[in-house]
Amino acid sequence: MRIRYPILLLVVAGLLVFVACTPPPSLRNPEFLSGVTILEDEPCSAPCWQNITPGETAYTDAFGILASLPNLSNLQRNTDRQTGERTVDFAYEDGSQCCRLRASDGQIVSEIWLLLSPDVTLAQVIERYGEPTYVTGQDETTNQAFVSLVYAELPMVVYAFAEGLGEGDLAQTNEIIGVVYMTPDAINQSLMTAQNLYNWSGYGRLSEIMSGEPITFVPEADN
Repeated sequence: MRIRYPILLLVVAGLLVFVACTPPPSLRNPEFLSGVTILEDEPCSAPCWQNITPGETAYTDAFGILASLPNLSNLQRNTDRQTGERTVDFAYEDGSQCCRLRASDGQIVSEIWLLLSPDVTLAQVIERYGEPTYVTGQDETTNQAFVSLVYAELPMVVYAFAEGLGEGDLAQTNEIIGVVYMTPDAINQSLMTAQNLYNWSGYGRLSEIMSGEPITFVPEADN
């Protein structure tokens, strides 16, 4: 069983989405990390998770926290000898590998990527955090798509399941299947190179939500 962590192609460069085992991928997996974690305030609130905050927590401290949590298993560390990047992949209880912690510089946590079991809805996330700033999506199979909901101020990207971008809807009942917690600089840099990204305009048919001219971010000129 292999888990992939590709860049979200043609959407927001640098924002990572998780796709389960292939082929074919199943975007809804009850073995992933409990979806309720995205709503919790204990022991800390997003973008902090389990007292690990992107941009603040040292990689070594974060690994110690992960290793101490009894419901996590199969921790796998990796270091890129060329870039110095360090990651930890892990599973929830005895389930599939679901999650990754990354330190792009090898020192400080830069992202926390969590695949979630589908037990929380989009309505619950919006009730907890308010409406997202931007939205986009990508088909994974003919009847499975993930919709990326960007909370630029937190910063956080939430992934909701949809039954295809062409015929699927974005509704209150769409299940949440993943989340990425990032640093402010990382999400800002990603937005500058974004493609197929749209302002949040509420629920509706995905083909209509993601129509028209995408947003283009222009870097501010230096003074």
